[in-house]
Amino acid sequence: MAAEPERFVNDYYEDGMYIGLAVRAPVARGEILSISYPTLPEEISLITADGIAGRNELTLLGRSMPILAKRRVSYAGEPILLLCGPDERDLLDLAAAIEIRYAEEAPLSFANPTDDQAVLS
Repeated sequence: MAAEPERFVNDYYEDGMYIGLAVRAPVARGEILSISYPTLPEEISLITADGIAGRNELTLLGRSMPILAKRRVSYAGEPILLLCGPDERDLLDLAAAIEIRYAEEAPLSFANPTDDQAVLS
């Protein structure tokens, strides 16, 4: 009997299933000045850091980091908000229409770490 091929999360689908999409920061470091988006269709949800019940953090190896950036971006690709809805194309279109303004700062360098950078050993 042949082995079943590897499957990934995106390989699974059931009728009525909703899809999640993270909108991520394109800047490496800075302050989030504003987030604006068009009126959402009824079937699409948008979640920011303020919409997370409980603590907006993940702890790994004794260090905490935000699940969704609230006021500051610490790395390129950091999640800013989540979209959820039944159609991936609609989510991608909506994500493209979201405008996030940043006060961009110079990225931190690990070649010459500053005191505010955590070093794992």
